[in-house]
Amino acid sequence: MDKLESFIHSQNSIRYCQSCGRRMEYSSVHGVYRCENCGISFKDIYGEMKELLEESPNLSMVEISMILGIPLREVKKYIRNGALENPLRDQKSG
Repeated sequence: MDKLESFIHSQNSIRYCQSCGRRMEYSSVHGVYRCENCGISFKDIYGEMKELLEESPNLSMVEISMILGIPLREVKKYIRNGALENPLRDQKSG
């Protein structure tokens, strides 16, 4: 069980804080779960990958997979679906 799963539990895709039991809001833009009550927040895999690419935009998919300790297929899934992009690529083309 990873850090995120140890602090939240799921019920019908609604997540609740393990600390206070209140509902957690999800920001799909940032990949972050945040408790409405106590303010605790955690990044999911998407949030971790997004932050890593913002800090180091030239990383390969294999490097991202190794740094975060996740399967390469997970990284490929987010890139293939268009959820993740290289932030510098958009600036260069504009």
